[in-house]
Amino acid sequence: MQTITASSPTKAIIAGEHSVVYGGIAISAPLSIRKSCICTWGKKEGIGSIRVDDSMGVGVYFGDHTFEDLDGWFAAKAKLIEYLLKSEGKKIEGLEIKLVLSKNKILKGTGHSAAASAAISICLYSLLGISPSKEKLFSAVQKFEEVAHGGRASGIDAQTVISNSSQEFRKIFANDGNAKFEFEDIDLQFPKGTALLVINSKKIGGKTATTAEMVQKFADHHKISKKPFEMTEKEREKITAPFDEIVEGIKMELHQMGDAKKLGALLTKNHELLKKAGVSAQGIEEARQICEKNSCHGFKITGAGGEGGAAIALANERDVERIIRDLKSSGFDGMKAQVSVRGASLME
Repeated sequence: MQTITASSPTKAIIAGEHSVVYGGIAISAPLSIRKSCICTWGKKEGIGSIRVDDSMGVGVYFGDHTFEDLDGWFAAKAKLIEYLLKSEGKKIEGLEIKLVLSKNKILKGTGHSAAASAAISICLYSLLGISPSKEKLFSAVQKFEEVAHGGRASGIDAQTVISNSSQEFRKIFANDGNAKFEFEDIDLQFPKGTALLVINSKKIGGKTATTAEMVQKFADHHKISKKPFEMTEKEREKITAPFDEIVEGIKMELHQMGDAKKLGALLTKNHELLKKAGVSAQGIEEARQICEKNSCHGFKITGAGGEGGAAIALANERDVERIIRDLKSSGFDGMKAQVSVRGASLME
């Protein structure tokens, strides 16, 4: 058996989630919290392995041909393997592949599935003897994401986790109803003396809202009955303008000499707009109270929000350990995260 290992950063949307669906600006950062995949392959069958057999069409079997979904993403893995083989015109006959993802804790809303699929994709491309372009890797991650989330993915998670820098992202709508994504690498740093906290608002036994539910809540609040591409530019701007103003202000402070208090106030202002739109939840607001009690500069949802959703807080570096303890004592997970400068890649 031979082995390849790859890893990928997770991500946090610093500002602009939900409004980005309608063409607003979003800022996303790859995080130091990473997901890894170990890929082993050989001729020997084994329980828990995935076999791709081109002699029967591209089929995916599980060891002794029984189905056991260890991580909930069997169908997405199968689609990804099928996509890579077809797009590259490759065949892997009689070879068995075992993909084992790391079990480290990744919070909802921080790009768990994108990080997993990026790490898997890197492994599979390496197995095929291919060094993928960023465009190829993006497309592969998107295929996985579409199956994992049951629909089209915005692309912001995929682009962030495969990048070596933070991303400014915008969705551009064409007159023919299609849309394209525009990404720009940005140098994102937090003000000196501060740290980013990523917080899990889900308590043991608690429920978790889906991204689709939260996207619908946001739309319902804004009385949106059309799909984004069916709306006029003026209709979309009515939704995105209040968010874009905040995002532009946040960008101005995302550097080491930035004003921490001003940045924190803008993050909280972004959160208030999301809360008003109905995408916050009791757990998120409880975590916010703990952070504010501990003098955090700012707090906001990151990602879709809702019950069990993730949040971020801008804290003073010296307060981080105490905040994490206080969160834990109330049933929440909190962890310090740095902005990563290494996207999805092979591990030496």
